[in-house]
Amino acid sequence: MTIYPNDFDSMNYLTAKTGDNKWMIVLAVVAIFDREALSDGGILGYTVEIYPSRYNPDILQLAIQATGFVPPPPQEASFGCDFWAPFASINSIGNVNNSLNHIYSVNRFNVIFDPTFPANHFFTGIAVDIAVGASQRPNVDSGVHINRVGFHVTLHGTPIGVGIVEGPG
Repeated sequence: MTIYPNDFDSMNYLTAKTGDNKWMIVLAVVAIFDREALSDGGILGYTVEIYPSRYNPDILQLAIQATGFVPPPPQEASFGCDFWAPFASINSIGNVNNSLNHIYSVNRFNVIFDPTFPANHFFTGIAVDIAVGASQRPNVDSGVHINRVGFHVTLHGTPIGVGIVEGPG
């Protein structure tokens, strides 16, 4: 099952020029979920997809603007990645009762690129595979909650203008 954040609690970025018109952009984001992930025991896996540019402010666009890149109209700025290094974690969890019989794990995380331009590796977000588990004993504990998922991604590449450019005629 794929789930998406309700909002973001913290969004930070850092940019640094690395030479040959290349840039490093570091994004650090905490996504708010505040949702019950499991209520009846067992272990469930979820894919959490976080697209920072779907929220205001768009942290990726702010980072690209900080590089000084301005795309020609009507294009929009994107970031073509040569290299990337993601990291994700479950930042906040909870449960209804105070039992310690729950399982939380991050199993895998990957960068999501814009499928429209697959060769350019335009960063759009991150996918995090998580698992949550609860006791299967009746009347013991329920209500496993995922509250916050954080990610940090370092991108190296070039700001690029993308979009449809109309030709003559």
